[in-house]
Amino acid sequence: MTTTATPVQTDSETLVNRIIAELRADPAAQDMLLKALLTGEFLGIPVRLEGIEDTLRSIQASIGAIETRLDRLEAGQQRTETRLDRLEAGQRRTEDRLDRLEAGQQRLEAGQQRTEDRLDRLEITVNRLDGTVGNLSGSDFEFKLSKSISSIISQRLELRRPRIILSARQDMSDEFYAQLEDAVEQNLISERQRTRITETDIIIRAQRKSDRAWIWIAVEASVSIHRDDIDRARQSADALAAVFAEPALPVAVGQRIAPPETQHAQAAAVHTTIVT
Repeated sequence: MTTTATPVQTDSETLVNRIIAELRADPAAQDMLLKALLTGEFLGIPVRLEGIEDTLRSIQASIGAIETRLDRLEAGQQRTETRLDRLEAGQRRTEDRLDRLEAGQQRLEAGQQRTEDRLDRLEITVNRLDGTVGNLSGSDFEFKLSKSISSIISQRLELRRPRIILSARQDMSDEFYAQLEDAVEQNLISERQRTRITETDIIIRAQRKSDRAWIWIAVEASVSIHRDDIDRARQSADALAAVFAEPALPVAVGQRIAPPETQHAQAAAVHTTIVT
């Protein structure tokens, strides 16, 4: 006959099984058992978990706020980038305009320079024409004056027996030029003074009515009497006096003279005569 062995439960197992059955039947007993078996640390886990959950929710809320701020920052950055793009585009347009303005200015400056060059050339031409006209006018005045200068000078300076030695109508004689050469060789005058005499517009020799003394008159003729005319007459008279050891009077003759030139003539002891 075969027999089956029945497991024998120990008293401990029986006790545990009975306790488990009673705990399942009485939930309140379960709490009591847990409090008896578990430490305070383990019992506080649920509360701590709730605190952790609250903390997590707070963190999530903070994360949400941060994400919101990040979204606003990204939107602001996008707007800033858009504005920067517009500013860069405006700057490029401004630079393009400045480049065009600079190019235009350079063209204007080049055109202005060409205009100034043309004006300079025109001014030179006008000055040459003025000089030519002035020379022609002066030469014509001097040529006409040489016909009447003897009588004009004789009346103004109280002279007699005037004789023209040099004028636009009359060249100096060989004898007169030889006397100038001798004066240079004797160091009475310089080469420059001799040239000044030969370039004098009109040279007259006459007698003073007052004492019958022979004198020389160096005349510079110009439509408008200038300082240069006055100075040349003075230099010519001084050179003639040095050559011939006789008095020599400087005279500037013209159709007009300005007050400053009149004062200059008085200071240089040069007679001025206005003729029409």
